Amino acid sequence: FQNISNEFKRFSAKGQVPFIELNGLEIADSNIIIEELKEKFGKVEMEPADPVDQATARAYGSLVEDHLSWTLVGLRSKFGSDFILSDDGFGRHYGSPAMKYMIQFFGRFMINRQLYNKAQAQGMGKHSPEELHAMAKRDLQAISLFLGKKPYFGGD
Repeated sequence: FQNISNEFKRFSAKGQVPFIELNGLEIADSNIIIEELKEKFGKVEMEPADPVDQATARAYGSLVEDHLSWTLVGLRSKFGSDFILSDDGFGRHYGSPAMKYMIQFFGRFMINRQLYNKAQAQGMGKHSPEELHAMAKRDLQAISLFLGKKPYFGGD
């Protein structure tokens, strides 16, 4: 394969990052990418052999993507998106100092409003920061207990 870093300047046709192009077919969403690559290259042994272990790994993956990630969006909607606009986030792509200032000034408002609206619509935005922290902590404790000494959800 050839890795081409586009510095988050190009998105998939679905508007997602990451995405890959495999034999001319664009595949977006990391979970779909993994499934397609396992199937295409016959790497099904990457999954646990036991169906119960497969189901458990899938359930914990859903916990991360469908609950924990939304608690973080809920928290960001309350505390702002400064990281996204910093030099460690997308800030390194702005060009001139004046352009960087304008994008950060207007971007902060737009991103925070968008995060707020999404978190409210999903439901996590309706919780207090303390409630969100407690939910995220319980999710992380459950994940930590499940992982134990395993390096991945699905084994080695």
